[in-house]
Amino acid sequence: MIDSTKHIDHYPEPSRLATVSEIARSNGGGAFNVLVNLAKLAADFPLTGVGSIGTDAAGDWILDQCRLHGIDTKHFHRHVDAPTSGTDVMTERDSGRRTFFYLPGANARLALQDFPLTTAMARILYLGYPGLVPALDATSSSTNRTGVVELFTEAHRQGFVVAADLVSAERTDWAAIATALPYVDLLFVNEWEAAKLLSLSPIPENEVSAEMLINLGRALLGRGVRRAVILHSHRGAVCVPTGAHSVQLGAVRVAPEELKGTCGAGDALAAGFLLGFHRGEAWSDCLELAVGAAATCLHDLSASNGIRPWRDCLAYARARGFGDF
Repeated sequence: MIDSTKHIDHYPEPSRLATVSEIARSNGGGAFNVLVNLAKLAADFPLTGVGSIGTDAAGDWILDQCRLHGIDTKHFHRHVDAPTSGTDVMTERDSGRRTFFYLPGANARLALQDFPLTTAMARILYLGYPGLVPALDATSSSTNRTGVVELFTEAHRQGFVVAADLVSAERTDWAAIATALPYVDLLFVNEWEAAKLLSLSPIPENEVSAEMLINLGRALLGRGVRRAVILHSHRGAVCVPTGAHSVQLGAVRVAPEELKGTCGAGDALAAGFLLGFHRGEAWSDCLELAVGAAATCLHDLSASNGIRPWRDCLAYARARGFGDF
């Protein structure tokens, strides 16, 4: 999808006015962001997108951006009767908090048959976001399983590592998403999404700790996640793997004058972690690269323009240092 990010002085009450100081158009949504981020991180493996877009100018722009970054687009499906999906992102100037207004558009058409699982040469299948793709989220009357579960089951049969990222949407069917957890190898969530999956009360942002995230991660492993749960918050991130000790890392100490926006930081974290995982790095190294990528993302209002090659992300993070968590 496409993000239109507005930098606002504050988020107003209903019927009140806020001032927009800057507008940035960029790639948006987990899949598009992760692909672009991997390209900007200088991933040394091929990148292929699977998507559903309109035949409009926005769809053309997405294809142009993918080609610019060397992303294969042959599995993008275009629809004449649905607009390309997009999101208006309101980012508050002082707090960095974001509010999203999402147009589903052609994303609602993304279906199981769009994924070339039997012919693709990829190692990792990443899906963003279960719960926001209606054709995949629907439960089949014949199998009593969601399309997401069917997709992940077939992906495992074909030898893929399955990664999934969630989105903080109030009206998502969290119980249905939870049925897919036993088919996920790497799960990326924040503390709010983790609580929703576990039918728990969300943790207030100012009370989040590494211990709380680790406990949530262990609970999600207990629900079936196969390899690791990666949980992130504004204070830092943890990786809770099966059969190994959990690792944690505080957020990079980004200088206030460098902070432009938080849009896409979670997707930058996922891209950094997936790059490390693909390279066979230890969990702790994957997490360090993830947190470093997320930190550089904060340097721009858009989701990806602040991302640097992975060596630069690591150098920046280590130079700035990591906060207490």
